[in-house]
Amino acid sequence: MKKTERYLIKALLHGGVMALSLYEYELKEDVDKHRKSLIEDQDDFMFTLTENGGHVAMMLLDQSGEVYINEAARDWLIDRWGKAYKPNILKLMPYYLNELKQGRIPVQGIKMMK
Repeated sequence: MKKTERYLIKALLHGGVMALSLYEYELKEDVDKHRKSLIEDQDDFMFTLTENGGHVAMMLLDQSGEVYINEAARDWLIDRWGKAYKPNILKLMPYYLNELKQGRIPVQGIKMMK
């Protein structure tokens, strides 16, 4: 699992390139399901990510339902979370790694503090 963690850290915290083909292969088909969940759970946004063969992909849906893919999703999070971005990612990392180890794609709905 150490390799997966390194790939995620590189992509999420060190500006690594993400793979559009992996997004299309593993994440794109669930956009409508995640949009429905976002509305039902009244989250402010949700995101999901995956790693496969050293490649990372990420998708984020904002409250309006707009989809952000890979680097645009990461940039959206950095913009909203600011200095809390890195600590939040590191706090969520064990969840990401466990889900991926179990063969599941981690999905995280977020409610922002008002």
